[in-house]
Amino acid sequence: MQAPKSIDLLPKVTEEEIQTIEKKGRINLFGVFFVLVIIVVSIVVLVGNLLAKMDHNNSIKKRSESEANVKELQYVELKQNTLNNKIATFSTVNSREFRAEVVLEYFMSVSEGLSTVDSLFVDDNLEFEVSGYAGSYSNVSRLWHDLASKEEIFEYVNLEYARTSSEGQIFFSFTGKMRRDSVDSM
Repeated sequence: MQAPKSIDLLPKVTEEEIQTIEKKGRINLFGVFFVLVIIVVSIVVLVGNLLAKMDHNNSIKKRSESEANVKELQYVELKQNTLNNKIATFSTVNSREFRAEVVLEYFMSVSEGLSTVDSLFVDDNLEFEVSGYAGSYSNVSRLWHDLASKEEIFEYVNLEYARTSSEGQIFFSFTGKMRRDSVDSM
């Protein structure tokens, strides 16, 4: 007996259909490959972005530390400059400082017996104004001569005025400038 012939329910695949299926397979394989390339590129971009962000954050941190360090150094320099200015000012003031009572005592001793000194003003440049009264014009003239003749003490001495009061006293005022080295040695 012969085996019965079977009926093939599936139609035979044609060459054209085989090519279409192979073409679809290649397209699907190409699509999978393309998706993998996209995923790899995305991962590379993300990793690159992450590394760039980390580098940027490190740069910002270093710059912040540098700025803080510079600000601290500027503050220290400012404090040092301020201290140096104070020291320089103090030194200048000390070098220009004089004892006014010594100058007053000098004027009192020179005018003793000739006149009475009422007021004395001496500034930092040792320019002075002294005023007072005397019994006569000759006493005022003698006092002026005594002061002006001491060139080692005075740079100049000027008589500003000498006038008679209603009581007969002679009021006077001298201006001038003293030499610093002579005042320091008084």
